[in-house]
Amino acid sequence: MKHKILSSIALFILLISSCTKKENIEAPLNTALTAQFESEQAYISENIGEHFIQLELSNISPKKEVVVIKITDETAKYGDDFSITPQAVQDKLSIEFPPGTRQKTIAIKIKDNTTKDDPKAFSLEIIRVGNSVTPIGKKSIRLHIVDDESKSTIAFKNLSTSILENATEGKEIELKLTSETESDGYVEIRPVSTNAIYGVDFRSLPAMQNGKIVLPIRKSATSAFFKIIPIDNNRVENEKRIEFQIIHSTSDILIGSPASHQVFLVEDDQPLQNKIRVNDIRNSLRGMELFFPVPTRIEGVVISTKENFRGNVVHIQDETGGIAIQLNSTHTFTVGDILTVNLEGARVKEELGVLTASEIGLSSIEKIGWEMLIATTKRLEELYTLPIQSIHFGKLIHIPNIRFTEANGTLTMQGDRVISDGNRTAIVRTEQFAQFRNMVVPNGLVSVTGIAVFYQGKYIIYPASASSIR
Repeated sequence: MKHKILSSIALFILLISSCTKKENIEAPLNTALTAQFESEQAYISENIGEHFIQLELSNISPKKEVVVIKITDETAKYGDDFSITPQAVQDKLSIEFPPGTRQKTIAIKIKDNTTKDDPKAFSLEIIRVGNSVTPIGKKSIRLHIVDDESKSTIAFKNLSTSILENATEGKEIELKLTSETESDGYVEIRPVSTNAIYGVDFRSLPAMQNGKIVLPIRKSATSAFFKIIPIDNNRVENEKRIEFQIIHSTSDILIGSPASHQVFLVEDDQPLQNKIRVNDIRNSLRGMELFFPVPTRIEGVVISTKENFRGNVVHIQDETGGIAIQLNSTHTFTVGDILTVNLEGARVKEELGVLTASEIGLSSIEKIGWEMLIATTKRLEELYTLPIQSIHFGKLIHIPNIRFTEANGTLTMQGDRVISDGNRTAIVRTEQFAQFRNMVVPNGLVSVTGIAVFYQGKYIIYPASASSIR
């Protein structure tokens, strides 16, 4: 196999590097765990189908833990207005955390009755936990069901945006509405920052007035935009962060989730060297193997678990794609960890559609943070829409409304299983060592969340865990 030696880091798009101290990512065995929800309330449109909430421990569980959650019906009734996965028994959910896990997803399915109703609500509350877990902070979450036949809900499309300080054209921040608005309206957006000053470090369109942005929402709109324009001061400074919050809306528009969005103003007055993106690597491969002779960093968020991947392999993704990092030893990284990987001495090639970097030691990886990971939702037919988008390759994708064509009540998940939306098909691949390999292939309409790769004209989806198939 030919080896392509990278002779110049100038071939790549360069991003800013930030130095953080290496964190100890292993859960302290002698530290008491705490459990809480990701937030204390959420708004769910009636037509959304499924909404996912996260239950999180403060650290990785060293042993099996069970968290019991009570469902409290208010104006919304369990079974009539909504259902929950896992299924409740006598208004209680039992959420099991196997050893080595930290997060669990609860799926809320809303029943759309296609009639106009007043907003409805119900609550989930942590009432009992394992012997070594204590509920703390966000012990309960109140969920509001918003009738989509009457009002539209507005929320930010994404959680964050990065903008180079010298990007004088600025960048648009998008807000999405769940349905067309019935009349003209507006939302008010307030910036919150500790180290960025309006008029000194950035400005906005529409311009900020009285400490807030008033963003018009036109009749029949399904999206809205405002622009953030950084002001380049030609000085080397730390990265600046602004959090924008939707604080008010006109009466025919409800505020949904996420209601906040973080903008990072990235310093570009210092050398932007030795940092690349996944797509930079993919574009440089051209059917050959790459070798990195000098320090070269790539940054991404962990999207794989050990339930369907080897213990020495961790998959990460950035905004341009995903890559598998094959280590010389096992790791303890978990989904949502943000990693910086030094590729010096690594070899990168594509195997069966999976972009893989090998010959990497644990000492070449630093955990620099954590974020709540949300898979990109794509219908099967969208993934196959021409031209095929490499931005989806190796990333975590949620595919709704599909069926396993071979389901017969006894067939298990181990191996390659075909899914279909009635027109297009893809493969769901469960390795022979997967913890859920003996799970029976489900019948009926389901959704699958997993790492998507494209090989020989077909998508292959690697589910992260049993809960990725519901």
